[in-house]
Amino acid sequence: MLLTSPENSEIKNLRKLLSDAAYRREQKALVCEGFKILQFAKNVRTLYAREDIVLPENLQKLRHRYIAKNIFDALSSMENPQGIMTVCARPKPAKYSEKKRYIFLDRLQDPGNLGTIIRTAAAFGLDGLIYNKGCVDVFAPKVVRASMGAVFTLDLLAAEITDLTGNIIAADLYGAAPENLQINGGFVLAIGSEGQGLAAEILQRASQKVSLPIHKNKAESLNAAVAAGILLYLLQKPPKLTA
Repeated sequence: MLLTSPENSEIKNLRKLLSDAAYRREQKALVCEGFKILQFAKNVRTLYAREDIVLPENLQKLRHRYIAKNIFDALSSMENPQGIMTVCARPKPAKYSEKKRYIFLDRLQDPGNLGTIIRTAAAFGLDGLIYNKGCVDVFAPKVVRASMGAVFTLDLLAAEITDLTGNIIAADLYGAAPENLQINGGFVLAIGSEGQGLAAEILQRASQKVSLPIHKNKAESLNAAVAAGILLYLLQKPPKLTA
């Protein structure tokens, strides 16, 4: 089936899922764009392909629709659209456990940074990511794309710091060096936004604080995603890599 009108009900639904966080929550759905993310996508409801795309046989088995090129490209937020989008059921909320390893994000608003942190957390073997009310929607298309599909591989929890117990480690300018941290089992690494850092309440509830030494006469601070990546690397045992 080829969808050729911007007023088609499926096109309208897709457009709203791409732009409206409240609607995504209501529909319990998210949109993935691009071929690479498909290898991680779960519970695909509908696959949408641009009319010039030839779908491989395995993707033709999914419920799919073709979209006229001008309409598809107008829907896409990519500079060079790959010609494929999938609407998937969003992962079910996970339960918190003190025994697991998480990263907690406080009021992070940049979708690219959030997606990069999700991808990095998955790469370093964390169990999940926790985000509070001040964060951008973790299922926004730009977040999903930047995560490269890792939104499907991590436990994702919406929670406030007051909901959490256990070993909470706050990234703070006046924290200890990473090698001096006490880690035995699960932990929550809390990262704040670039502009505001961590809220005072989070710093107060932290059982430990950690910092990364930088040349402050050359750079005021690190990007949140960069800081998260460095800290996660330092806190983890080197992963066993597979070819």
